Amino acid sequence: MINRRYTDLNLLRIFHVVMLERNMTRAAARLNMTQPSVSNAIQRLREVLADDLFIKVSGGVVPTAKAEAIWPTIRNSIQSLIQTIDPERFEPSVATDSFRIAMSDFVATQLILPVAGPLFNAAPHVSLVLCQNSVDNIVPGLIDGQFDMAAGVIPYKEARIRSILLKTLTYVCAMRKDHPLAKEPLTFADFMAARHLQVSLSGRSGFIDRYLTDRGMFRDIALTIRHYTLAPEILSSTDLIAILPSEVISHSHQYDLLKTTAPPIPVYEDSISLLWHERNDAMPAHRWMRERLIDIVKAQTTSIVPSLGKPQAH
Repeated sequence: MINRRYTDLNLLRIFHVVMLERNMTRAAARLNMTQPSVSNAIQRLREVLADDLFIKVSGGVVPTAKAEAIWPTIRNSIQSLIQTIDPERFEPSVATDSFRIAMSDFVATQLILPVAGPLFNAAPHVSLVLCQNSVDNIVPGLIDGQFDMAAGVIPYKEARIRSILLKTLTYVCAMRKDHPLAKEPLTFADFMAARHLQVSLSGRSGFIDRYLTDRGMFRDIALTIRHYTLAPEILSSTDLIAILPSEVISHSHQYDLLKTTAPPIPVYEDSISLLWHERNDAMPAHRWMRERLIDIVKAQTTSIVPSLGKPQAH
């Protein structure tokens, strides 16, 4: 039950930063407060909301179910208030914004690795929280404010979601160089006889298996993982084969140990898109972050095609 006495709205700002940092000491540094002052503020808010809000663990704190439940509303309200008071203001050098971005480990290597250095040089107090997505949780997470943005091959039909196409993906079939199938051109029969590694963020079968099951066929999936960057290492030390984005192989440390070939089934080009909710369209900090990510892709490829507000068919 909520204590209905007057609530200092500054407590909500402190709560918001602790939720971002999951650590009282880091939150205090970010707020230019002492750690005891932050702890005292959270204690006052605990009394108001009649909930522990945070539980101490090794290395920081974890939010309670109630803290997780109220955070999206508090977070969105703070963002809206800032935008209302000073809608055009964003100074990267002094900004303390935090961005929660959902993406796979593969997409992170394409976007975050090249952007991190320039980003933190320009905005030394801005922080990023990368969230591993499962595809299914992306659109709900953008709608309720769990994520500020998402990047990946993400189907959606929600009209309030905005997107821009970042880059196209091509797929290859990969295996170790001394794999028994690496000596000859890969036939469909050999492909179906092999054991397969599958990378699936959702844990479910994807476009390859849809193609096969539509024709009454099933491949032998020996291993399903959720991390693209682990795939080349597994392929280099087993007799598994896998269909993957070509850059998963070309950017891996195992590149010289692997052979790639065209898949023996139709595999269409796909795209990595950047998604966000329409409420963040005009927010200067969010616009700045989106532009930084897009700039990185522009430096890697010239094929940036805008698709603002248009749901993609997958």
